[in-house]
Amino acid sequence: MRIAIIALGSRGDVQPYVALGEGLNAAGHAVRLITHENFAPLAAAHGLECHTVRGDVQAVAESEEMRALLAKGNFLAITRRTAQEAKRAVQQWAEDGLAACRGVELIVAGIGGLFIGLALAEKLDVPFMQAYLVPFTPTGAFPACCCRGRCRGWAAVSTVYPIAWCAR
Repeated sequence: MRIAIIALGSRGDVQPYVALGEGLNAAGHAVRLITHENFAPLAAAHGLECHTVRGDVQAVAESEEMRALLAKGNFLAITRRTAQEAKRAVQQWAEDGLAACRGVELIVAGIGGLFIGLALAEKLDVPFMQAYLVPFTPTGAFPACCCRGRCRGWAAVSTVYPIAWCAR
């Protein structure tokens, strides 16, 4: 099967999908990693075909502005800043992703590539598989990744999604 894995974000976001791609390659699938330009050497080092999207999220994450926001610990401010950067880049990522996903039979993505992956799967009429590194939707055993404590079910939805929208 020809599989595209969309792995956008920092190295910590991308590296687990490199391992997934490596395992899928070993199982006989043809894997294409779609990630930022700065992670092409990482993909190549693990034998993955790599198609890049423009930009370097790692540079944004390591910028002085982001470091200051992280030091303050203001989740809303961090999310707002991240959303601003994503808004600037999303058109380029969609264009680059569309070219990279042509000819695949399955698109896989986690949180970083979720919305682009869904849009590309719909556009190309191929299945989309969610592959998260953390619990993304709440279950009986785990809350959603953005909730603490007993935030489950509708409480999670009514808390997490408004926060994401406020950050826009």
